[in-house]
Amino acid sequence: MTYSVGSVSVNATPAQLRAAGAPPADISKRYLGLPSNLPAVVADTARDVTRGKTTPYDQAVALQQYFTSGGFTYNTKIDSRTGPDAIAKFLQDKEGFCVHFAATMAAMSRSLGIPSRVAIGFTPGSGNGSDRVVRSSNYHAWPELYFNGYGWMRFEPTPTRGSTPLYSVQQTAPTSAPSTAPSSAAPSAQPSAQPSASSSCPRSSTSWATAATRARWSSTRPSRRPGGGAGRSC
Repeated sequence: MTYSVGSVSVNATPAQLRAAGAPPADISKRYLGLPSNLPAVVADTARDVTRGKTTPYDQAVALQQYFTSGGFTYNTKIDSRTGPDAIAKFLQDKEGFCVHFAATMAAMSRSLGIPSRVAIGFTPGSGNGSDRVVRSSNYHAWPELYFNGYGWMRFEPTPTRGSTPLYSVQQTAPTSAPSTAPSSAAPSAQPSAQPSASSSCPRSSTSWATAATRARWSSTRPSRRPGGGAGRSC
């Protein structure tokens, strides 16, 4: 089967995302909902992780860093689990695969007032130019957070999988007028526009993602592959 895909990449800087205004009312109405039985530990952890961060961008970066700084383990051998309690269990055990990381970051972001959704698709695969090979081993899930004026921006909380967008690298909030250029401070692991050598999430994770969808944590039209993350709406 052969088909073509068109996309638009928005190269927003940390300064631009930090200065983004409030999201539109229709976006907030649809993408801030959380189930009434979501364990309190989800919002409590989100507040603890983002303490001192005053913008949605800085909060998002702090959440991503929380999952990727070494405290969590990528493990495809655990039970998928379903429902709001699965997120609390994931935060307790600190191990899981891509859908656990994506849905948990999305739920935590919503608890902070940041519109978010979960996209389920594939990493870019292998190859050069317009010819690429995407296999089932490239199956992946990631959260997308909405920034007014830029759209849905991809983040990567799953450690050692996917690729970390340059705009989501931890940045120091400016003390004076913001600059349009990213900070020169390098993270402990340099982000890459390319996926990791192994970016597979198990197919069984779809049941966990389905539960997330029912709880209104994911989009109804997930992206097929992680790109710039902006300009996609559903």
